[in-house]
Amino acid sequence: MIPRTRRQLRRPSRRLADGAIVFPHVVAIVAALAAAGCGGDEPGEVATAAAPLVALVEPIELQRSYTVPRSYLGTVEPQRQTDASFDLAGRIDLVAIEEGDTVDRGDRIASVDVERLQAQRSSVAAQRDAAVALLSELKAGPRSEAIQAARARVTQREAELDLARITTDRQSRLTERGAASGQRADEAAFEAVALKAAVAAAKAELEELETGTRPEKIEAQRAQVTQLEAELTRIDVELTKSVLLAPFDSVVTRRLVDEGATVTAGQPVVTLIERGRWQVRVGVPAEVARELSVGQSLNCRVRGSVLSGTLVRLRPDRLDATRTVPAIVAFRADAVEDEEPTTADGAAADAMPLFAGDLARVEFERTIEEDGFWLPIEALVEGMRGLWACYVPEPLATDSEATHTLQRIPLELLYSDESQAFVRGPIRDRDLVVVAGIHRLVPGQRVTIRPTQTVAGDAAK
Repeated sequence: MIPRTRRQLRRPSRRLADGAIVFPHVVAIVAALAAAGCGGDEPGEVATAAAPLVALVEPIELQRSYTVPRSYLGTVEPQRQTDASFDLAGRIDLVAIEEGDTVDRGDRIASVDVERLQAQRSSVAAQRDAAVALLSELKAGPRSEAIQAARARVTQREAELDLARITTDRQSRLTERGAASGQRADEAAFEAVALKAAVAAAKAELEELETGTRPEKIEAQRAQVTQLEAELTRIDVELTKSVLLAPFDSVVTRRLVDEGATVTAGQPVVTLIERGRWQVRVGVPAEVARELSVGQSLNCRVRGSVLSGTLVRLRPDRLDATRTVPAIVAFRADAVEDEEPTTADGAAADAMPLFAGDLARVEFERTIEEDGFWLPIEALVEGMRGLWACYVPEPLATDSEATHTLQRIPLELLYSDESQAFVRGPIRDRDLVVVAGIHRLVPGQRVTIRPTQTVAGDAAK
């Protein structure tokens, strides 16, 4: 037996699955034969080496930004909703609607009893008419007959005063001679003083009648007329408010009272939601809210229908539960029979199968400023440590059937969808990247390249 050298002892042997020993030099021979492509139809015939693989490539372009679709779940609600009520208390005598009815703006919904108001209006109207008549009399002034009568009374009082003065003088002389008592003289003197005052009053009355009614008295009476007319206006307003009208085109969702019930001012009678004008209330993250602007167009997807909406309000606060910023997207919904996008412009909004409380997904695109490249998903191969990679062909200097060798380039994946990915890494604008058949390729492999446009052109022929 020939002893083994130290070198031979250190050389490990490889065992196959069945336990047979395969020495390294044998493995090398087998690998060489496999690479040379041994075999053939006749014994001893050696085939030629296989042709290099064809790698489909495309040039890539540097992009300064990329857009990311975003969607957030919200709730459909009417743009206006109200609990309609009366401005005054009263007994309901008519409710003209039922739940689910549609009403137009100005349609009567309900009314209250107004008998007491109508009686009050009749009383105030009578007072107003009397005040107006008196005002007309004051403005017209006294009649000529009244002035003549006042002059006659002045003349009569003056005559009576003259007689009283004469009587007083006579009684004074008789008293001085002792022919009459002093009491009689005093009575005559007092009667003369009283008649003098009566003459002054009669002259003042005559002067007032000749001058006419004072302006202050006319203004006071006019103010009283105005006050009564204002009271009539107030009653008329209450009579108008006794009929509850629809404030906008709406649908009745709840009927809260029936005929015969007594309601107070402000007590809800029916609940109305606006017909045909909807909005979506959605909460978005604060960083997204900063990129939105009022008036921006946004799509709303509701139960398979895509509706065109407009951002009308962006509140400056956060919701306590979700810490998101509330946004309101308004739209008018047309009838949508399929999932084709539609522009909402219309009056036929009632046909849209929407209900308050429906879930809606608000969709828009967010632009992110970042340099990178768009690659097909098929061009990516999984790398190490969370990275991805692609194959970039490098030209060969040697003259052979293969024209390029593949270089594995590590990439950072920034965004991807179902068909493409936005990446960044050590690749340049207009570089060629292998976009198909990645599973058949390895780094350093020699290939020939072909643009995908050429393949598409050949297939078209």
